[in-house]
Amino acid sequence: MLLFLSLLYYVVIVDCKDSIGYPNPISTEVTTTDMREPLYVPSVCPENHLLYPGNQQTDWICDCAPGYVYYAEKDGCFAVYRQGPCDDGYYLILREGEFRPKCEINPCGKDGIVRYRNICHELEKSGGPCQRESETEPIGVLTVVKSTLKLRCVSSSIPLSLIVVPNSCPPGTRRSNSNDCRSNSRGL
Repeated sequence: MLLFLSLLYYVVIVDCKDSIGYPNPISTEVTTTDMREPLYVPSVCPENHLLYPGNQQTDWICDCAPGYVYYAEKDGCFAVYRQGPCDDGYYLILREGEFRPKCEINPCGKDGIVRYRNICHELEKSGGPCQRESETEPIGVLTVVKSTLKLRCVSSSIPLSLIVVPNSCPPGTRRSNSNDCRSNSRGL
């Protein structure tokens, strides 16, 4: 813990001068194999990025926050199933088994509207295809699951910001595109 705080002091105070680093606001339960957590440092990392621990104890790298994918043509991280860097009428998709996202025609034609079960629905809106089955259940919300990047109905009683940051990098991140994922084992 002391090593983490010392490194955080160096990254935030010494190296970044006017920067302020915050523990990842998305999840407080995630740590890496060496007990270093991803950090939210907006003055160091670009939009939609977190500062992740690298392979060495003093190594840190900016990469896409969970739920975002790296799009090399625009050198940035963007949400899937959203227009992001794509032309009007298109959205960013990461197909299963692929490592690079691409712009594809949005069959619903509008940003924030996606096809789910062959019908167009608005993302992050209560109800829609996610109706509750009984009056005691909360209304569902159609969302992109940040750990799988797939569309799914989730209970609206569960905060959508609670996610798990994996120890290694998921498909679509800058690190997975450059084959620079950290291993889950520590060398001595």
